[in-house]
Amino acid sequence: MLALIFPFLVVSPQYFSREITLGDLTKIAVTFENVHKTLSFISNSYETIVQWRSATKRLIEFKYVLNALHIAKQKSEIRFIYLPNKRFMQIQELIVRLPLKIDEDNGQILINHLDLVFQFHQTVLIAGKSGSGKSTFLRTLAGIWSHGHGTIYFPIDDTVAFLPQKPYCPLGSLRTCLTYPSTSFSSEDDKKIKCLLNQCQMSCWFNHLDEIQDWSRVLSLGEQQKMAFIRILYLRSKWLFLDETTSSLDEQAETYLYSILI
Repeated sequence: MLALIFPFLVVSPQYFSREITLGDLTKIAVTFENVHKTLSFISNSYETIVQWRSATKRLIEFKYVLNALHIAKQKSEIRFIYLPNKRFMQIQELIVRLPLKIDEDNGQILINHLDLVFQFHQTVLIAGKSGSGKSTFLRTLAGIWSHGHGTIYFPIDDTVAFLPQKPYCPLGSLRTCLTYPSTSFSSEDDKKIKCLLNQCQMSCWFNHLDEIQDWSRVLSLGEQQKMAFIRILYLRSKWLFLDETTSSLDEQAETYLYSILI
């Protein structure tokens, strides 16, 4: 309010002494208002500028990580070969190591000369102490860990899904979150989704399919892990790799969800 009357207070003596006209008084007030708005931009937009800076910084860091991953894949000695008409996955002479440190010639080896065959419909449990490389092994199979060498054979015609301990929840509707990465839906899909929600003990979310939220904050970690099971049941992937996917569920719920898959 002060900014509106301030120019009138300053030049009113000149106006009443007839040194300036009413038109001059109006021009001065308008000019002052424009200058005030310009000078106030930074202070009024400070919060937005900070948000832009944070978002830009994260995007730059994300781009750097993607570029580093691309370069690492190009230099990787781990080969992926996709075979048609095969019902197995095979690993030959796989060595997985930690990244090199400045004072090391070779990174610490986590998996040494592994030969393994996964048959279709076979259930395999990978066990080991914390830090032994279980998650790193799955990252290697997913193609996002490139430190090592060896050969991995995949069936080219089959879909493969990897489920981490904390599932990815894209921003959007609950339907989008449950069916990621699918993008098109029909009424039949909704019936299927509701059936899976009921099957995975999440029927309380029936009426929230169109609700847009940050579901990683709305759902508990246990509910997110149930959501991951709904996702893989919806997508019907042929090969599943689960990395402590039920760590936040009680034993009864864990046993029940695995029984659905098996």
